[in-house]
Amino acid sequence: MTPFALAAPAQAGYYTVTGTCGTWSAWGSPAINVGASCPTLVAQNWGGAGPAPVGTAGGWRFDPPAGTAVYSANLQGTLVAGSGWQTSVYTEGISAREFVGCPGLTCPGASATLYGDYPAYNSGDLVIRVRCGSTNGC
Repeated sequence: MTPFALAAPAQAGYYTVTGTCGTWSAWGSPAINVGASCPTLVAQNWGGAGPAPVGTAGGWRFDPPAGTAVYSANLQGTLVAGSGWQTSVYTEGISAREFVGCPGLTCPGASATLYGDYPAYNSGDLVIRVRCGSTNGC
């Protein structure tokens, strides 16, 4: 009989996921310019002919591995909104919350600089979004 070893139980804990390119996925409408110049992620209105229809959206998302959650996110960047366009960074899932939404209370003057840790309270996906929120198009 061949001896065998039992695997030790997995340990709970916190793990740091770093980086932008390769860990985030682009999503959304062709009217949103989503691109990367690593390590910078960009999502902005395309500026094509005519207004973009209401609800046009796109951006970046980080999907945590199955069975895990986002405890906090260290974000650095700038959000700018105007002419009907809205920008936001938020989480999805059971503890979903918005970190910053432009324009809005967390974004005075329709521009905000993200710098530091944002608690995510063990939520799911982390999303950076640009969206046309005007009823007349953007």
